Amino acid sequence: VTGVFDRIGGQSRHRFAVLDLATGAALTPVLPSAVGSLDVGIAVSGNRVYLLGNCRPGPYVLCAYDLDLSPLPGWTYPEVDYPLLASSSAIFATRRIVGGTFTSRMLKLDPMTGTEVAWADLTTGGGAVGTMALAGSRLYLGGDFTSINAVPRTRLAAVDVATGALEAWAPRV
Repeated sequence: VTGVFDRIGGQSRHRFAVLDLATGAALTPVLPSAVGSLDVGIAVSGNRVYLLGNCRPGPYVLCAYDLDLSPLPGWTYPEVDYPLLASSSAIFATRRIVGGTFTSRMLKLDPMTGTEVAWADLTTGGGAVGTMALAGSRLYLGGDFTSINAVPRTRLAAVDVATGALEAWAPRV
């Protein structure tokens, strides 16, 4: 869990804790002391934990750990924004483009290194991506956007996980 706290379950934990599902007790793994704070980005896949925060000096970056919270060797610490979604084959994140209106560029990252994987260049118009879900070969996007690559999509869209191609699915919400 992440949040604005310094203690959880009676244990000292700064903004991040691993909890026992049955009891809610804070478990032993803790982040390295170099980690200052975390944003709202957290994703877990297999034996990896990905966190958006300042795990190294500078801007917030995507940090990667194994289950005992040891940093992954060879990780590139990409600058990304939330939301985050991790699977065994990819990490999906956004990079916000600040201008007149917030927009998002979708990113597909290698889960072993954090490097960007070749994928379609997907950019939202009229707003940013706020949430993502993965189902089969589709990545579903939700947010306050009105288009993806200038194709009308009202707050919901689906893209092909492998290619990044925009799917025909286009509900209006």
